[in-house]
Formats: sequence, C-alpha cells, structure tokens
Amino acid sequence: ERIILNLKEQKTEIPESPKPDAFIAYLGEEAKVEAMKTASALRKAGIAIITATGDKSLRGQMRQANSLGAAYALILGEQEISNQNVILRDMKSGEQKTIPVAEIAGIIKHD
Repeated sequence: ERIILNLKEQKTEIPESPKPDAFIAYLGEEAKVEAMKTASALRKAGIAIITATGDKSLRGQMRQANSLGAAYALILGEQEISNQNVILRDMKSGEQKTIPVAEIAGIIKHD
C-alpha cells in the first residue's frame, strides 16, 4: 500500500492490470479437474484465462469473473463434461450458449 501511496504522491500513473479473455467457473470436483485441463489448453492457444479458486458458489464465481473484467465466462458442470460442451457466457451482454469444448479457443480469439 505504501508503494501505491508514494506513486500517487508523485503523480505517477498506475497502469491498469490486464483483464483476462475468459474465466472458468465450475460446479463439482470432476468439473474442477476439467476446468484445469481446459485452462491449460487455452493458455497454450494464447488465451489469457483465470480459473475460479476456492469453493465459491456459481454466483460467487460469476461475481469474481465480473470483478476481474473477463470478457467471457466458461461454465463447466457434470452435464457439460459428459457432453464435452461448455456454457460460454458473454459477460458484457449476458448472452450465453452451449458450445463444444473444441470450439472455445476459436470463438474467444475471433472476438
């Protein structure tokens, strides 16, 4: 905190932290494992992604995605895993759709 106060006193502009392209929210332990695998694959594809931490509810995870400024939230649950899909939510418009996991990178990069 002292560093930030000193920077403000010196009227130094504090750069904004970069916002992630996407945030992965999950429901359940199996989904948590899949979320980690998906995040790793997306990072390799050049997508800045953050995975939820702790045992927050889906609502809490979505709040976290919003506060981080993520453009998209990916939601994984048991049903999505069994169908090899993910729910993709546009955090700006609130629109969401179910898409195959294999298409995530292309959709996020396209935007």
